Amino acid sequence: MDSLKESHIIMVPFPKLNELIFILEQLYEFILDDHANLVSFYTLPEENSIEDIIGEHSGNVMGILAAGMASAYINGGWFGTLSEITLDAGYWIIVDEPSVTLSGLGVTYDPHRVFDLHTGANLVAYPNLSAADLSASIPDAVEPLFLAILGSGVAAYNDENYGWVGALSSFDSGSGYWMIVSEDLSFSYEQTDLARTEIKRYVETR
Repeated sequence: MDSLKESHIIMVPFPKLNELIFILEQLYEFILDDHANLVSFYTLPEENSIEDIIGEHSGNVMGILAAGMASAYINGGWFGTLSEITLDAGYWIIVDEPSVTLSGLGVTYDPHRVFDLHTGANLVAYPNLSAADLSASIPDAVEPLFLAILGSGVAAYNDENYGWVGALSSFDSGSGYWMIVSEDLSFSYEQTDLARTEIKRYVETR
């Protein structure tokens, strides 16, 4: 799976305030291969149902699985317990031949998003546009509670003596991850130098 990014600025008028609010509209674009793709979304449109996000690719996209939920495309419709795509979760998207390009625009980009994890395995999103070092991205206060992290075909475990050991060394934009933790916790990804992307809110006063 490959992820492409692009930004657009839209103007929203607020007559009572005599202002124009400039909002950054963020493009997401994933190239999904013809197999199981482990993905997450760093931005989404307001209409975030499976039908809206998958769109014309329904059928070619055969199923979507989240932690404890799933839906499949059967006889022209989506059926299952999963009805919406959210920004905090990771997803397995199952694609039949050929590969598809999934794209859209959203205004919900927030790399500081808070994630609530429960004891055990959690299928989690990575909310940043840029890749970041695995260890540096997890706050020191909760890092000892992370036992292992698994991506698509890669994994790392947190050794008490050697730190993170394994083939997974970074978080990548557009990817989802299984995070195994020893107790309930909340965290936000640390914004390392590699991962910093600044999104600003511009206000023009007439």
